Amino acid sequence: MQSQPATIVPILLPRAFLQPPVSEPSEESLAAASGSSFSGQPAAFIRDQLESLGPRLLRTVGSVTAEVNSASLPKELAVIVNDLTPTNYPTHMLAVYAPVPKNASRASIPQTEVKLYPVHALLMASHCARLGPFSPSPTTDQIPTPASNPSTITLPVRPMCLPSPETFPVLLNYLYLRRQEVLFDAFLPTEPSSEFVDNCNSTEHVISLAKDFGTKFNASTLLKHVKVIQGIWSNACALGVFDEGLWAAIDSCYEVLLNVLAIGTSTSSSQA
Repeated sequence: MQSQPATIVPILLPRAFLQPPVSEPSEESLAAASGSSFSGQPAAFIRDQLESLGPRLLRTVGSVTAEVNSASLPKELAVIVNDLTPTNYPTHMLAVYAPVPKNASRASIPQTEVKLYPVHALLMASHCARLGPFSPSPTTDQIPTPASNPSTITLPVRPMCLPSPETFPVLLNYLYLRRQEVLFDAFLPTEPSSEFVDNCNSTEHVISLAKDFGTKFNASTLLKHVKVIQGIWSNACALGVFDEGLWAAIDSCYEVLLNVLAIGTSTSSSQA
């Protein structure tokens, strides 16, 4: 039986993922997230102060366990903090879900999948200019003390519709850690060169990495990582995240992948 020729499906990719006009979080949002400690500090100052605390805060939210026993999303949730030496309790639980597909009939709409993420409101508010104020939380001004057993706290639940819920954990980890390696691990199919990590904005390093990847990865693998970059980009636009390190990683890693795909396309055409 004669085999059928492979079907070639063209894929159109944008030349770049553009950054929206930069804006800063409102004073109202910062005040709501700060509690009694707010005295007019600008968002940039708060971000700088949180950067050194980020890894410690991430360890605490990573220790949180919770159970939802109802079919509907509760307004607040009792959670267990297993970190015995937290510096700051999380203040809210984000309930992240995807938007309903446009033009979908009611019968065809799948059940909404919701993922829960404990967060510190001040960290989210200081980074996300398009995120409205958080509701009051009993843990905002609470100072934890070292304990011999896990603590139980109650967190307000905040629903959050995002275009790419599946990539939100990567963005959230980056906001806590402010380390581009978090993004490189998600955006690229393998660890990049140390030169690229040190200066991902360098055209020379971008081209060098693209040539290296071109000998190792096929188009399918590369396109999976393009989808991750697109997801992080869409979430950053929706939330209003304008962190320079984030956007540098988006631009440079996408440029690497585009160059690899271009090299592969050029090679295939020349061999045809």
